[in-house]
Amino acid sequence: MRVLSSLHDGASVMTGHKVGVSALMKKENPMLVNVHCLAHQLALCRSQAASDIAKLKNYQQTITDIYCYFSKFAKRSQGLKKVQEVLESDVLKIKVHSVRWFSFYNALYAIYHSWGALVTYFASHAESDAKAKGFLKKITKYEFIGITHLLMDIIPITTQLNLVFQKQDLDLAAVSPVVDGTVQHIKVACEQGKHQKDLKEKLKQEGSEFTLEEHMVKVSASQISTVQKVKADFVEALESNFQKRFPKESMNIVSAFEVFALRSLSFVPREEINDYDNDKLEILIEHYGKNQ
Repeated sequence: MRVLSSLHDGASVMTGHKVGVSALMKKENPMLVNVHCLAHQLALCRSQAASDIAKLKNYQQTITDIYCYFSKFAKRSQGLKKVQEVLESDVLKIKVHSVRWFSFYNALYAIYHSWGALVTYFASHAESDAKAKGFLKKITKYEFIGITHLLMDIIPITTQLNLVFQKQDLDLAAVSPVVDGTVQHIKVACEQGKHQKDLKEKLKQEGSEFTLEEHMVKVSASQISTVQKVKADFVEALESNFQKRFPKESMNIVSAFEVFALRSLSFVPREEINDYDNDKLEILIEHYGKNQ
């Protein structure tokens, strides 16, 4: 078989380890390099990392329920819009399909910037609407607020990576270092994220009571601990999924082809030219030169 590589989606008929098309092709040509659609891989990294954490699944469900609550009744959407206008906050539209993890940032952004308006709306309808009362209780807990600010620091990073993967002129050789850089960026954002710092500054305490944007918030040691655990678990799950979905073995071979582009050769000192990217050449020689 003269096929050197294959690029495919994530359908099991393509990716099955035993009888998938890629596996069968690799039996015919052991040197074959399989590349799964990068954008799809990233979507799976994010969704599966979140699905492994119960608190994040509950968070996503809450956002889904809120979006459904407003989308089914135009009167409710208009009521929220009026509250947003009075508070001079962003007027954001509510769309149910936005809560999929692949485009989760749109929903997250809306919740983050509309939080004060949502609290005001639900509080004004709590006595006559049981659902509004339930939502008010959920979104005024530190757990919900903390996770919102945490995700505002993380999700934009993965969203940016998704945009990189969808470029028409994407250089596959750059994928591995970009993925590694993204993982490191996420780790830094978890500890030094702007939105988490902002929350610490905006959350006011007087005695045993806490307020955020002049709204009462329920804070407890257990909730703070929960948010910290979600942070640690989500970062660990993301890193694990990145390693699984973008394995070094396949990515290193693809990245090694960068040696033929000679992009950085003009910046290499003359005395080092003989050793230019020898490590990448060795990867290619190891893969394609060994007796298959």
